[in-house]
Amino acid sequence: PQPLKDSKDLAISIVQFVSRSRESVVLNSAAREGQFVQDDYIRANRPWSVLCLPVIYLGGITGALYMENNRARGAFTPDRVRVLQYLASQAAISLENARLYNQLQESNQKYHSIYANAVEGIFQSSPEGTFISANPTMADILGYESSEDLINNIKDIGKELYVDPEDRKLFRSTIEKQEKIIEFETRFYRKDGSIIWISNNARIVRDLKNRVLYYEGSFLDI
Repeated sequence: PQPLKDSKDLAISIVQFVSRSRESVVLNSAAREGQFVQDDYIRANRPWSVLCLPVIYLGGITGALYMENNRARGAFTPDRVRVLQYLASQAAISLENARLYNQLQESNQKYHSIYANAVEGIFQSSPEGTFISANPTMADILGYESSEDLINNIKDIGKELYVDPEDRKLFRSTIEKQEKIIEFETRFYRKDGSIIWISNNARIVRDLKNRVLYYEGSFLDI
């Protein structure tokens, strides 16, 4: 990586023009023709054929493709330019995909950090009563060694986690009626059989056809 202004290997004014105008520049004898003959690089190196294409994706410029041929005048024929324009369009898609992938990785890392280090127990569960996911804090509150330990041991939330199964029925009827539930207080069994009071907040997550996918939420040991 090198700032364009510090580069000694190309005609900076050509790249800047292409970046601003989003137009291609094709020179058959760069030192003798066109508006860039006074460019410091052109004057010092006197290149013959020069090509610079904008790399554009969805109307936005991603970069520029800069090429020289110092052995022949007119090296970048219309047919070659068309091929390079096609390659530049493919490069634009690849660069955008790479950028989006990097953003997704960063987002996932931030989400995972929040999820793993939250002071609340965070979960996703099926309406039928099994855990889909649970963060380490939830496992710790309930006395399990890890999220996997909790998920593998609790096969029926209503029977194995709730002290009062009627509270599970009330939780489900309320969330299905209101789409969410706030500060629902109930008692949970820990792994060792001890009992704690918790305050639960949750909501329903649906698919595009409005079918229930799962419940997601968080709770605190109160």
